[in-house]
Amino acid sequence: MRLLFEALFFASGSQVPADSSTCAEALAPDDCFDENAFFNAPISRDVARTSDDIADALLLIALVAGEIDIVDPYFDLRPARGNYTGPLTSLLGKLAAATPTPKVIKVHFRSHDSRPPPNILAQHAPALTNGILPQGYSLELYEWTEVPGGEDLHDRFFLTDVGGLMVGAGLAAAGPGETATFTLLDNSHAQQLRSRFSANSTVYTRVGSAVRVDANGNVELF
Repeated sequence: MRLLFEALFFASGSQVPADSSTCAEALAPDDCFDENAFFNAPISRDVARTSDDIADALLLIALVAGEIDIVDPYFDLRPARGNYTGPLTSLLGKLAAATPTPKVIKVHFRSHDSRPPPNILAQHAPALTNGILPQGYSLELYEWTEVPGGEDLHDRFFLTDVGGLMVGAGLAAAGPGETATFTLLDNSHAQQLRSRFSANSTVYTRVGSAVRVDANGNVELF
């Protein structure tokens, strides 16, 4: 690794600044080795399961992403089913404050007999999302079922067009006494996982219509 970096560095004609002390992140070729902290960045950590801590852990990748897919089989807007809206509200508030570009948030969850059908979800979605979505943002809700003999729909992910994270305990807030393990995914793996929830997916089967709701409470089945 070190020899390859030095060869590329010097072949480019680049020079190490005589005084790099003004930039702590500047590395001389002799410092470019695998054990250096800058080449050994951690890819996982435990995150407290509070709304703000979860949102902070997702914010950086969400800021640079053009497309966002949240995968949590148990995701539910109904408060009695877990606090999924707290982290979502915190994340979207931070996004809206940091970037002028609104985003579409797609949420994918597992089908279950206890879930309301799409037309009933659409009726209640404006009230359930009131105050969650900043202006210009929209939320799309997709219900999926497993293919018999195929993949289990169990793991939780935060996936984007620029990479993704696996979230061990899910994206619901549960309090500061609990943590969830967030693990950075290889980008190609993240895109492969996203394809499982695309229109042409053969891994899972979409159930009924998806529901789209915007900040003004407008709802669409599609």
